[in-house]
Parts: sequence; structure tokens; C-alpha cells
Amino acid sequence: MTRLNDEDIQSIIKQYRKNEEFFIKNFKFSLLEIGNKAVNNAASKEQLKNLKVACIPITSGFGEISNFSQIVCTILTDCCGVNAFVTKQKNVAGIQEAYEQKSDIIFMADDNTFTAFHLKKNLYMNNGEATGRGFAAALDVAAGPLQNKEVLVLGAGPVACAGATYLLQRNAHVKMYDPCMDKVRTYIKKYPQVEMVPHWNTRTWNYILEATPSANIITENQVTSQTICAAPGVPFGLDEFSVKKCKLIIHNLLELGVATMLSGVCKEESHGKENYYSL
Repeated sequence: MTRLNDEDIQSIIKQYRKNEEFFIKNFKFSLLEIGNKAVNNAASKEQLKNLKVACIPITSGFGEISNFSQIVCTILTDCCGVNAFVTKQKNVAGIQEAYEQKSDIIFMADDNTFTAFHLKKNLYMNNGEATGRGFAAALDVAAGPLQNKEVLVLGAGPVACAGATYLLQRNAHVKMYDPCMDKVRTYIKKYPQVEMVPHWNTRTWNYILEATPSANIITENQVTSQTICAAPGVPFGLDEFSVKKCKLIIHNLLELGVATMLSGVCKEESHGKENYYSL
């Protein structure tokens, strides 16, 4: 998980409603509905409205990110329809409070991991997995769909690999690049149908999932006026010229990942460890 800073949180507070409107306008899907597609679920706000979700502030490591739990709570309430609240207590005391309040689900994050736990179903979903699958699902919807289409995945970390796996499940032709090519080779051992593309930046691409920690890795030389790019990476991976040239860019810092995490732990049946996990 990339640690968000105070400026990031303030941006999310200002933009989360607009980001929800962006998905509805461009895809005819809400954030929750895209999250559902990412994990093969069909949860509606009506079905989720009685769920009690606790967001627990964690102070370990570099300390609590100001307003992080509050904005997660707001996204869950406004975009997903659940009954979410921020615990008054923090850390272990916050977990105890969530149990005492008979919470169904808890969300909590430290410097390295942001995870949702369904306490009654014994399921959890990590933000990296959820973000990768969520943005890949959004790209699939925007492309209408990606079956038999070539997709460049930039990165080979948890977010990129989760997204690539979703794309493979949608029968896309996945090409992958990471500065650490050993990471790509490790992924290809599991999914040999993926092609490694060390010279990815010498051509243009119509569909890109950018999931690296590198700013401005994509320039106008790799995109066209038809390029659709899903970019969950922090910092933002496209330079100003590629942004102007692309047909569509899908980017938000937290919202889609949170919606996918919620949907992932609310599934009725398991379809394997790619989607969500048993405790």
C-alpha cells in the first residue's frame, strides 16, 4: 500500500463525489458496481444498507494519517450505502470497540497494509488486490470489453499482478513491464500466457493499466487519441502531454479500491483465492 499524505486525503475529500459521477457518466456503473464486477459479485446498496462497518484508526509506524479513517468511512457510507462509523478508540482498543458494537466488517490500515475483514464470514480483502482488480474491471468496461484485446500492464507489484490476473480472466492479451524484470518473470511462471515487453515505450498502446510507483512514466509517445488508461499508481504515472492526448483516463486515489474491498468481503460464495480470502 502506498502511504497517502494529508494533501492526498484533502483531494479525496473534495473529489470523491465527482469521481462517483465520473464512473456513472462514462460507464453507466457506480463505484460499487465496478467493484462488484472486479470480484464477480452483485451486491447492491439496498442489500448492504444494514451492514455495520467499523473504520479503525491505526497509529503504528509513521502514525495515523489525518482523516484517513474518516474518508474511508465517508466513501463506504455515501458510495456503497453501508452503515459505517469511525471507532472512538484506536489500534487494539478500536478492534475491541468494533466487536462490542457488533460490527459486521472492519477496515484498518497501517504503513504497509490496508485490509477489510468480514468478522462473520471470516473473509478479508487487501487493498492492493482490490485496487488492481477494480481498475482492471473499469478498464474492461471502458473498452467494452477487453476480450482478445492487447493490454499493457505497467508494474509487477501486488496491484499490477492482481489487475493482470483479472484481465487474463477476461481473456485479454496481457503484456507486462516492470523495471525489475525478475518480478515479471516470476509472474509469467504462474501465467505463461503473459508476454514480457522490455521495450514497451517504443510503441503506442490502446489500453494501459499503469500500476507503478513512478511519476510520468507514460509520455505522449506511448499513447494515441484512442488510448484508455487506468492509472491507480501513486504518484500519477502519466505526464501532462499524454493526459491531453488520451481518450480516457481512469484515476482515483482510494474510492474504487475501497468499494472493491467491501464487495470482495461480502461475496456469498468463494470462487478461489484470486477474489477474496478466508481467515
